[in-house]
Amino acid sequence: MKNTLGLNSKILKIRAMDIRYPIHIFALLSLSQASSAQKKPAMDQKKPNVLFVMSDQHRRQALGFMKEDPVITPNLDKFAKEAVTFTRAYSAHPVSGPNRACLFSGKYTQNNKVFGNDCRLEDDGNGMGALFKKSGYSTGYIGKWHLDGHEGGKYSFVPRERRLGFEYWLISQGHRHFDGRYYGDKDSLIVTGRWMPDYETEKALEFLKNRNGERDEGKPFCLVVSYAPPHNGMGPGFQNKHNIGHWNALLKDLPIRKGSGFAAPKRFEEMYEPADKLPRRKNVEKVDNKESYPALPGYFGAITSIDENFGKLIQELKDSGEWENTIVVYTSDHGELLGSHGRMYKDLWYEESIGVPLMISYPAKLKPKKAAQLINSIDILPTLLELAGIEIPEVIDGNSYADYMNGKEKETTDKIFFQFDRGVLNDNGPDRYYRAVRTKRYTYVAAMSPYYDQFVGKNKEVLYDNEKDPYQLHPIFLGEKYDAIMNELRTAVMDWCEQTHDPFFSKYWK
Repeated sequence: MKNTLGLNSKILKIRAMDIRYPIHIFALLSLSQASSAQKKPAMDQKKPNVLFVMSDQHRRQALGFMKEDPVITPNLDKFAKEAVTFTRAYSAHPVSGPNRACLFSGKYTQNNKVFGNDCRLEDDGNGMGALFKKSGYSTGYIGKWHLDGHEGGKYSFVPRERRLGFEYWLISQGHRHFDGRYYGDKDSLIVTGRWMPDYETEKALEFLKNRNGERDEGKPFCLVVSYAPPHNGMGPGFQNKHNIGHWNALLKDLPIRKGSGFAAPKRFEEMYEPADKLPRRKNVEKVDNKESYPALPGYFGAITSIDENFGKLIQELKDSGEWENTIVVYTSDHGELLGSHGRMYKDLWYEESIGVPLMISYPAKLKPKKAAQLINSIDILPTLLELAGIEIPEVIDGNSYADYMNGKEKETTDKIFFQFDRGVLNDNGPDRYYRAVRTKRYTYVAAMSPYYDQFVGKNKEVLYDNEKDPYQLHPIFLGEKYDAIMNELRTAVMDWCEQTHDPFFSKYWK
């Protein structure tokens, strides 16, 4: 049963977060408004395998078949024709740790308690790894994790009891993309000196082949492969790179950090040279008075490398005969502005930042199609659970799209709510909180903090008509003939905040 906002009725019973937390860690509950999908298991069947592949900071526009960015992705393009491909998938909280928590818990930020990067996602037994393990799966996780907090240092060994149900374990350490470093079962750093996607794909293939007893062959498997690129990196291979501009609009007078930026192996970067001749989006501007095109070969090249490695995983499933009975997902935690609106990286509400790839295939049960339905990060886990015939726990906030994907339901939602609070919870930077809603046509944002003044104007709210203005070049403010729509969407966001016990409007928004 849904209320007028489309929220699960149980959400209305969520207790308020302990108000002892300061406002900058109040995360917005990125409610996916999936309509009447019921939380029920699928029909009895042979349990499908699950291969969940994600990359970091891969924006939705950077896929060849989307025909937006000049990126080369033949394997993902082919996969899109074999999958249900969502063209309106969104990050619930566009920064790594918080949205990964949304993905793997199926919960809104206020319920999973990961309010910024470097917070630990606690194990309640209802996350992806734990649920598939309890349901008789061999589980594995390879690549970037970013959900264990600061104990032992920002990146460190994760003991088995904190692995959230994942049995096979190989976790990358930071963004040294050409010098991959990992922890596995032992508290001993593994230094590979390898391009991380190549090494991680090799290890994933070993898991799929069960070459060294990585899994129980008598069980179905659930494997996550989490590539760190195309996120900007550092260390070997980045010596001649530099960040384009500053992540913080209030820190423009600081020196630009050298030895950090976007990079990929040479043969992939060469595909995008000369960079200044590549076509750009219509909303690209200089970043801190600097051109952003030098970032393109590294960013697009990393995506093409990931595409090549993704193709190897798919080919192994087909060669082994597991393709038909394997659910395969490709997605990302958030996007990348890459010069759009004169900004780099993520966090803002623009389409390049919040839009992510999402393709889900299950040849035995789903027919391929392109889906324009809105979907949020927290909806992916319950969708996988239902497709696998696993009961969806009531504590999960997301909704299953299984019925929509198999044609039993025409539409699930007309609104996606999302938010931002901070990048890293305990850093010394400014609070960056906003509350927002994306409908099929509009994006409405209410924001506070000096960080956003240049975007939201004196009333600290802004609207975009994405139908008339797909590049979001023309912000709309009160008094510009859209007041009725702004009032309607502001009310929707305010109601949502009230129902989720978020004090953004009641105490802090001026």
